[in-house]
Amino acid sequence: MTVYADNAATTRMSRTALDAMLPAMEENYGNPSSLHHVGQAAAEALLQARQDIAGCLGCTAREIYFTSGGSEADNQALRSAAYAGAKSGKKHLISTAIEHHAILHTLKQLEEEGFSVTLLPEPGFHRFPIFSGGMNDCLTVLCLFFSCIALILLDDQRF
Repeated sequence: MTVYADNAATTRMSRTALDAMLPAMEENYGNPSSLHHVGQAAAEALLQARQDIAGCLGCTAREIYFTSGGSEADNQALRSAAYAGAKSGKKHLISTAIEHHAILHTLKQLEEEGFSVTLLPEPGFHRFPIFSGGMNDCLTVLCLFFSCIALILLDDQRF
């Protein structure tokens, strides 16, 4: 028997999701930016997907962005928030030293671009000191892991 325990990284696609994706992969595979028929069919399918998701989330289709994966999404979200904050003079970014490398690498690049970055130590099970007076008017982004599979420690003496 095979046990797959890395569902935090990638998970088998559900049959419902696969059935929804197959037409895009087999029929509407064109470049949605192209003017030819296959591209326009892909553009229509993409717009419909955006509208369907927006309806579920209670937002507009213009607010839905698709990325190739989690690292790209992390990078896009962090950069978008950082640049938006910078427009009003807020250039301080706070995260933890145990963040995913997609966040840490982006923070390093943003720091090289002039943002101030604070990395908190591994939080464990205590309160973050940042919430007890460490915030400032320049804060743009507070980025913290909600959960991390890498933090799960197995004590073999308990099994």
